[in-house]
Amino acid sequence: MASNFADTARTLGKHFSKQTGHNVRFVLGSSGKIAAQIRHGAPFDLFLSADQERPAQLITEKLAFANSRFSYAEGALVLWSVNKKHQQLDAEFINRLKASSQPFKLAIANPRLAPYGRAASVFLGGIERRHIVQGENIAQAFQFARIGRVDAGFIARSQWLALPSSERQPSWEIPRSLHPKILQDAVLLKRAGSNAAARAFWEYLQSPEAHLIIEKDGYLAPTKAISTKES
Repeated sequence: MASNFADTARTLGKHFSKQTGHNVRFVLGSSGKIAAQIRHGAPFDLFLSADQERPAQLITEKLAFANSRFSYAEGALVLWSVNKKHQQLDAEFINRLKASSQPFKLAIANPRLAPYGRAASVFLGGIERRHIVQGENIAQAFQFARIGRVDAGFIARSQWLALPSSERQPSWEIPRSLHPKILQDAVLLKRAGSNAAARAFWEYLQSPEAHLIIEKDGYLAPTKAISTKES
């Protein structure tokens, strides 16, 4: 399961277990590493990825049910700083940085590996690479911003909401129209074909109750679901 969704997943798991009596065990890691483990026979039943590409690849490789893929969450991107001298973060702040002769640094996740990084990179356009501090993932980008290594960092809205309210400003939620959607997909793996608990949790993730929990933690609820029956 994608590590950025860990806290939300644990909350979902608790509610699901209380209702059904089924226990859910989560294995955290980068989506790429989890997908590789699945290919090597890791005993997983459901894959909650941080992107859309890897679940689609597992379907192509016939390791997951073709019509089980759906977007369980849509992430949101926030520009945030611990430096109070940046009183207001907005489009003008970015433009001022680009026009300034003073050195500056912005943290983003690796665009090649992380959907949040790709979104931030598209938003920033052709900004010079010397101004970018690149984290391996969104968690590392958040740490760079939190320790003040950069002027500001592009982090997940879920990370921003987890901060104490006194630490959330200055910040700016980047309009979704200015970057690609950050969709996170889930897929039911073939080894879960006879696992009633796995299928029940897969269905629960698409329920109104799950949507409310997901939205409370700073994501948008799933935007589409695919048929629950394998053809």
